Amino acid sequence: MDIASAYPNSALPAWELVMLAVVMAACLALWLILVFRAEKSSARGTGQAKGHLAVAAPDGTAEDKHSDADHAAVDQHHGAAA
Repeated sequence: MDIASAYPNSALPAWELVMLAVVMAACLALWLILVFRAEKSSARGTGQAKGHLAVAAPDGTAEDKHSDADHAAVDQHHGAAA
């Protein structure tokens, strides 16, 4: 006589555990690669001050997208004369 259990067998087969580990390791490796590439590209810098939003124009020049009011607010926040 079989007794019904309130807890079904939730153990995963070995191949599913291996696939889970492989997928997680690949995602971690991809994330690390992207983080290091982003850090490397930011280390080269664009010549802009930190915190400035620079958008590259099609001709390769960087264009500052902040308004004068934004610059004045930042200067005022840092204690400089507006």
